[in-house]
Amino acid sequence: MPALLIASTKPRVGKTAFAALLASRLLEQGKKVGLASGAADSSADLEAFKTLVGDAAVADSPSNVEGDVSIVEGLSGDTAGNLRIAEELDARIVLMAELDDEVAGPAKEFRDRFVGVVINNLPRYRRHTLETEFVPALESAGIPFLGAIPDDRRLVASTVRQISEHLDGAFSGWEEHSDELVDYVLIGGNILDWGVHYFSARENAIVIVRGDRPDIQMAALATPIKGMVLTEGVQPLEYVHYEADQEEVPVTVVAAGTHDATAALESLQETARFDHPGKLARLVEIAGDAVDFDAIDEALSQPVTG
Repeated sequence: MPALLIASTKPRVGKTAFAALLASRLLEQGKKVGLASGAADSSADLEAFKTLVGDAAVADSPSNVEGDVSIVEGLSGDTAGNLRIAEELDARIVLMAELDDEVAGPAKEFRDRFVGVVINNLPRYRRHTLETEFVPALESAGIPFLGAIPDDRRLVASTVRQISEHLDGAFSGWEEHSDELVDYVLIGGNILDWGVHYFSARENAIVIVRGDRPDIQMAALATPIKGMVLTEGVQPLEYVHYEADQEEVPVTVVAAGTHDATAALESLQETARFDHPGKLARLVEIAGDAVDFDAIDEALSQPVTG
C-alpha cells in the first residue's frame, strides 16, 4: 500500500490541511484512503480529518491505517522523527514549509523518500521572491519544488461560535447558525457613512457593536452579516432581537467593551484550526493550479528506492 507522510518545518504550516486536500482528491478518484497522525497528541487532528473527509478511514495510529493509499500527518520540525515514521511505513515524504524556512537540511535527510517541498501561506507580494530566488535555489540544490499555496483569509477564518467562545460570550438567539465562517470583523462605532453602506462593504462579516446602540445594530441587520457581538453585557432590545430573529442572525453578548473585545480577537488566529468544510473547499479551489499533484501521484506509484 503506497504511503505518504506530510512533514513540516515547524508547527502551523499546513500539514492537516494538505493531508485533507490530498485525501479528498484521491477519494474523488475512487480510491480508498486511510488517514492518521504521527503526533503523540493527535485527537484534534483526527477529529478534523473525520469532519473534513468523512469517507476516509481515519485510524488512531499510523500503523493501523488502511486503504489503497495511506496519508499520515507527520511531526513539526522533527526531521529525525519524521524519517523514523516514514521508514516504519515505507512512506514517501512531502515537506510543508513557508518561504523563509530552511528546507535543504530536511530534504537531504529524507533522501530517496523525499518527494518535494510545498510552500504554504505565500504572501501575494512575495511571489517575485519565490520565483526569482527561492525556486532557483532549490533547483540548484536538486530539491524538487511541488508548488506554492497562496495566503488566503478563508483558510485561517473562525466561526461565529469560535469568536463567541473566545470572547466568553453567550448567545441570545440563532446559535444554530453560528458555525458559519467569518472572514471579516466590522466595528460598529461612530460611522460617518450610511450604516447599511458600511456594513455591506465586506462579505462573510461579523459586527462588534455596543449593546446600547440599537440604531447601529439595526443598520447592521439590514445587511447580510454572519453574526453580531453586543458588548458591555447589554442584551438586545426587543425590536433588535425580532429583526435578528427574522434574518436568522446569531447574536452573542459579551461583558467586555467594544475596544477590549476587538483587541482580544487579535489572538484568535493563533488558535484557528483547519477543521471546517468551507476551508477545505477553498483550499481545493486555490491549490488546483498551484501544486504539482502529478508529481505526487507519480511518486506514490513508484517503490521507495532508498
